[in-house]
Amino acid sequence: MQGRVLDEQNESVIGARVWVREVEQDAYTDTQGAFNLTLPRSATYTLYIAHIAYETLQQSIRLTSTPLRPLTFRLVRRYYALDSISVRPKYEDARIARMGISEVTLADIELLPAIDTDLSRILQTLPGVASHSSLSNLYSVRGGNYQENLIYLENMPLYAPYLVGGAQQQGLGFGNLALAQSMSFSAGAWESRYGGKLASMLEVAYKDPTKPAASLQMGFLGAEGHIEWANKAHTLRLLTGLRYKDTRSILRNLD
Repeated sequence: MQGRVLDEQNESVIGARVWVREVEQDAYTDTQGAFNLTLPRSATYTLYIAHIAYETLQQSIRLTSTPLRPLTFRLVRRYYALDSISVRPKYEDARIARMGISEVTLADIELLPAIDTDLSRILQTLPGVASHSSLSNLYSVRGGNYQENLIYLENMPLYAPYLVGGAQQQGLGFGNLALAQSMSFSAGAWESRYGGKLASMLEVAYKDPTKPAASLQMGFLGAEGHIEWANKAHTLRLLTGLRYKDTRSILRNLD
């Protein structure tokens, strides 16, 4: 038996499966929608035609001793009704999922091979960010200079003049890692409320203490510590830190 499978627009249906249940024989339509099955004569068969884009066709075929001319079958387009889709941010904190802004994992800073744990250390490892020196927390983004970076601490913009001249280094950065709760950075395309016409935006949020805690870290290159406290009603909070940096043990023998 020969046949051809078309759609509602008389276009050939390619790759449709055609099979007969009684003899467990099948075939697939070619580029012209044609197929060929070898079936015994003088019998009635149930023919199935299936395709992912069309409704499955079921039809009874009676074969006689007289050869049949090629048969034509038409498939009806299948439409899928999808349920409503709700797109939500991956993070519970919607502030983290803002477009164009990357959330920095503060724990990664402590693992960086640097002489101190400064918030700006991890920024210098991001794509498009260039550093003035491994001993400085200054950075530039996308060809801008070191003074073209927006800095926000607790939603307040910080204006800090930098000494970027030759051989002039900067020590500790403005952000204290022990006090920081979260840190966001963007090398462009941030929200308009942060301002514009500058190269990058850095936002740091400090902790909201809920119970007493403290930390202390000391070494040959300096020391840092912090104290946080809150009363039971959380109406009074204290968050303070102290940092000291001394790189003379590294630099004293250098040119």
